[in-house]
Amino acid sequence: MRLPVTNSFMSASASRSMPRGPKCAPTDARAWLNLATARTGSDQFAEAVGYAEKATQLEPQNRAGWNLLAALYAELKRPDEAAAALEKAKQVAPIAR
Repeated sequence: MRLPVTNSFMSASASRSMPRGPKCAPTDARAWLNLATARTGSDQFAEAVGYAEKATQLEPQNRAGWNLLAALYAELKRPDEAAAALEKAKQVAPIAR
């Protein structure tokens, strides 16, 4: 199963130049999230999880980060963690009823 890659401003080839994270903006959650998205597009899910986790640590109110993290956990057959990340996404931005 391939996860959809959306809102990525960094190609997979560009992300290879930053294997340990965004050195130019180490505290920018968006940079970490973009790197996670790029790794997802390259089917590097285990590495993408680390980047998405960092993004959610830096910006815990970012629903997109939690949603991506949930999808990555699901891809890696980690259902409990996927469910927890989805729950966090709902807490951050509840769906209107």
